[in-house]
Amino acid sequence: MEAKQLWGYDKKIDKIVYVNLEDGNITIGAVWFISNNKYIGIPYSDIANPEKASFRYEGEFKSPNLLVETLNKNGKPLKTYTYTRTK
Repeated sequence: MEAKQLWGYDKKIDKIVYVNLEDGNITIGAVWFISNNKYIGIPYSDIANPEKASFRYEGEFKSPNLLVETLNKNGKPLKTYTYTRTK
């Protein structure tokens, strides 16, 4: 998988906002941390009502070199991704 992204912090909503460009498709999302090593992400279009987001992903940094992220739809996990930092 390969994509270009732009990430930034939005003070007004206290969330990180990103734009993703992959295969000519643009998606916009918001991410926020719920603890030191866990975060939640949703489509930006659902930012006004995150509890009813069309989907959400939850990530956890297991170590400085390992991130596990789960994509959920309708409260059910669809897919889990594991990212390992390479040096």
